[in-house]
Amino acid sequence: IDFCMTDPELNRTFGTTPFIECEEPSESALFVDGSMFDRNPLSLAYNISKGGISLTDGKYHFNDEPDVTSGRLPKNSYFWYIDALNKSYPNYKAEEEYHPVEALFPTFGSYSQGFVRSAQSKEIYMLIDQHPEVKKRIFLTQRDYPAASGLLANFFGFFDQKLRIFDFYLGMYDAHRYFKNNVLKRIYKIARQSSQTGKINVHYPELTIEAFREKSWRPYRCLQGVMNQSDHINAVQCQGDELRNFRILLQISMNRLYDGCSVLNYDQSIENIQCKMAMSGKKPSIIQNVYSGDFDSQWQRRGSETEFQYTMRLLQIYGFEYTDLKLDRDEGWLAMSRIREILAGALDEYAKKLPPAESIVIRVIGKPALNFFKYQPPQTIVYLGFGTVVAFGLSFAGKYSPSRWIRFNLGLQVKGLTELLSPRDNAFTFAPLLGLEFENTRWSNPALQLRLGLRAGYQFSTEDSFLAGQCNIKLMQTDTRVCSAPLAQTFLAFTLFERVRIEGGVEWFPYFMSHMNDNNKNIFNGFIDVGWQWISPF
Repeated sequence: IDFCMTDPELNRTFGTTPFIECEEPSESALFVDGSMFDRNPLSLAYNISKGGISLTDGKYHFNDEPDVTSGRLPKNSYFWYIDALNKSYPNYKAEEEYHPVEALFPTFGSYSQGFVRSAQSKEIYMLIDQHPEVKKRIFLTQRDYPAASGLLANFFGFFDQKLRIFDFYLGMYDAHRYFKNNVLKRIYKIARQSSQTGKINVHYPELTIEAFREKSWRPYRCLQGVMNQSDHINAVQCQGDELRNFRILLQISMNRLYDGCSVLNYDQSIENIQCKMAMSGKKPSIIQNVYSGDFDSQWQRRGSETEFQYTMRLLQIYGFEYTDLKLDRDEGWLAMSRIREILAGALDEYAKKLPPAESIVIRVIGKPALNFFKYQPPQTIVYLGFGTVVAFGLSFAGKYSPSRWIRFNLGLQVKGLTELLSPRDNAFTFAPLLGLEFENTRWSNPALQLRLGLRAGYQFSTEDSFLAGQCNIKLMQTDTRVCSAPLAQTFLAFTLFERVRIEGGVEWFPYFMSHMNDNNKNIFNGFIDVGWQWISPF
């Protein structure tokens, strides 16, 4: 990361402002995101509690210096391991057909997530391994409902602030339930042991007079009413345009929970009541003013839909407004493409920061990896191929074209290049071409893409000195290089992971065009080439 450095001591000594303007970064260093791998410092908390806290005259206080040798863990000290991935309902993964080639990137992604997950969990198992006595003092938090930001490896919330706001209130609800069902029970147990049960009063912030007056508590009351199946609270607290997007996210969270649990056999050991209801065949509650269509035909996952695709479909049909993506309620179908473009741009910026060799690797594998999130034809393609012809081309679509299913194609096709470089006396041609490419994304997938093209142009040959001389048109039936003439082409282009390009087709020299009308015959010629293509952006 490029950054600027300031010295707080100098600021205090000379009275300068604490934030010095820095137009250009003066320093550069490597950083590791600690929140990804080490975000639950239980060992540190344990050492602070054991060596830094003492009991004197019935009261706990912090020591001036930690006592790491004879310190003891306070009797009523407990630790919370806050784990956003730990859920009170089981995971369900549908069986998927295995495709070795297409499984390459998803398998790598799954492996990477497992690696990160293991790194994040090391604190708890290392602490218990070194200090087994602390096992009974650790609370492991749980989530009761799917979070909106939990998709895309927990990065989905970055694409719209409303997703993060919803998860904030969902976290409040989970925290309330966890405190009431777990922490409060432990507090009462401790109080009973010390004969202080009557001295404990629990004050919930949502029950204060100020909370009832504040509008900022309405989303929480709406969520609480729906989750607790209180129709009255649902009807009163969830209404209004300002909560429309919140209601949508709440409905989808309920749908996702019921969808995942509905395919599981009933399990009495599951503590999540809503999941049990889904196991027994119940449907999720319907929140008022979310969807006016046929709810029963839409709320469940379809076929091979991933959870992300399933969620995006619900966001679209319910009319979620992606403010940060600058999409209106009726433009939800563009959301995945817009998100993919943002990810591609971030990947491109990341590649620019790397050394050349690493940057090339990221650019080569980055785009195919993003295609497994959502396949999107690139805006611009540059390709070079060798075969019966040498083909150089440019394929591009409009910048704001969401589907890019139709593209312009500019090409330069060369014949006889090998003979040109040898002492043999033979014809050499080049043909500038202009046309269109068509790609139905249903034909393509992240591993293999297919495009159909039509082009027209003019071939210039050295045999007739590029139209300056004469050529024997009859010889074109056996060698199409001998004459300059207009031509049209149709071709198919296959690309593997959008890098290796195989293009083949047929070119047509029409009899009714000059100079072909001298022979009064159509002439056809096949061509094929294999090469590499570059894409922009990712």
